[in-house]
Amino acid sequence: MKQTELRNRLAQEWSQRKARNSRYSLRAFALLLGTDHSTLSQVLKGQRTVPASQLLTWCKKLGMDEEEATAYVIAAAAPEPSAFAQAEHLRHWSAEALSILEDSKHWKAFQLCNSKNFRSDTRWIAERLGATVDEVNIVLTRLLRLGLIEMSHDGKWRASKERPLDTEKTFKNTALRQVRTKAAEYNTKLPN
Repeated sequence: MKQTELRNRLAQEWSQRKARNSRYSLRAFALLLGTDHSTLSQVLKGQRTVPASQLLTWCKKLGMDEEEATAYVIAAAAPEPSAFAQAEHLRHWSAEALSILEDSKHWKAFQLCNSKNFRSDTRWIAERLGATVDEVNIVLTRLLRLGLIEMSHDGKWRASKERPLDTEKTFKNTALRQVRTKAAEYNTKLPN
């Protein structure tokens, strides 16, 4: 509902008042609302939102009942959908980073991919890690998403050869850089 509906309601109220009195001006309407005409003009054109401090006052001066006024106040206070999407995205990538830091299965699975006797089989990996197949699938999905392991067309898995990741510390640092890169990529795609 955000500001569009309130702007439409204001425009409708102003039109009705002008219809009853052809000389009714925007300045008169602004005076009724207790604001200046330039602010009201910008609100009606969609160039500005109704000032939060005046929203409830405007609703009351227009004779709106409490439920309608409350709906506009709540809608004005709610974050934009893009803010929800961005928060969800950041929550996702934060969880990815924490999983890499807290769960050594990621490092161990990565090491297994580099071993000579490695088998591209989640059951085999699960046995070696002392984990469930579901846990291994989550770990492998995360490693794939971050580009730390690769799967070839013939079904072979291998650790990414882009960087030497020979210690758990370098592995975690690289994984966290990848998380940061992925999170930043999403933020550049968000509309302003």
